[in-house]
Amino acid sequence: MNFKTELDIYKLIMNIETYILESKSVPFTNKVMVDKDEICDYLDRLRSRLPKEIKKCQRIIEKKQFEVENEQNNNDFRIDLKPVSEQKSMESDDFQILNATKLYQDKQKECEELLKKAEQQAQEIIAGAYEYADKIVATCQSQLERQILEVNEGRSQIADITLKLKKAY
Repeated sequence: MNFKTELDIYKLIMNIETYILESKSVPFTNKVMVDKDEICDYLDRLRSRLPKEIKKCQRIIEKKQFEVENEQNNNDFRIDLKPVSEQKSMESDDFQILNATKLYQDKQKECEELLKKAEQQAQEIIAGAYEYADKIVATCQSQLERQILEVNEGRSQIADITLKLKKAY
């Protein structure tokens, strides 16, 4: 995940926190009332930023695959058998073909290893992005659940006070 995206996500979390801190407080409690749609909107924006990193990882994989394929194609062209003069023996021709085949096989193996390494790195990046996203969403969820509990407690206290006031009159 790049620095800018991390900052965007961090700013969004700060906006959520600011929204909660600036929300109307429930009288006689440290609870606040939040607009469910507003919080859901913040979470949607948070989710929309996270898949970008996953898409970036997919683009990295595609780029690495393209580079590997390109390298394979370049290696195919580099393996060029020098023109064999008529004076060379068949043994020399066979030796050149064997060397070219060996070179091709070595380059093929090298390309496969490079592709495997690129795919492994991309998988690690994707896994890291998902873990990071899960941590952020879990933190937001925890904060929201705590706030909802506080709001419900505040409402319950208000209902109790209202009931006592009605009985008193």
